[in-house]
Amino acid sequence: MVRYANKLAPEASHKTKFNSEFNWYYDRAFNESKILFCFKENDTCQLLVARKARSVTPMEEGIAIKVKLNQQDSLVYYEEVFRMWKMPADSLISRGKYLFDRLVNKEDLTIYYSKFQKDRFIEFPDQRFSFDVSKRRWRDSELDTLRLK
Repeated sequence: MVRYANKLAPEASHKTKFNSEFNWYYDRAFNESKILFCFKENDTCQLLVARKARSVTPMEEGIAIKVKLNQQDSLVYYEEVFRMWKMPADSLISRGKYLFDRLVNKEDLTIYYSKFQKDRFIEFPDQRFSFDVSKRRWRDSELDTLRLK
């Protein structure tokens, strides 16, 4: 999952990010991440993962993820439900718990988007960014529109 949830390794592309030459980068990213909350229902796990954020002051960001594994523990479904803004770890834990509880209870999270809460809770999805489950990565509607022109 770390190869989907993190930025690409230097020199990697989405096609090559699973090559062993990039293990060093994703191992480091893995070591900078931790699962804060986990909820399993049937064959689906929902997680809130915290990771170190690139920042002058110590900050973390949270990622809510839905995953399904097959019998061989291979990833068959991956979705990032939301990404949280960078914030101090204690704020991420308390706000993350609040959002995660709503997520697993299937409550609407729209009111926690940046449009309504600025930089307090969810950075994206928003009007510009959405998660493409088939490609397992965030899409930028503005850049996608520019590419079509």
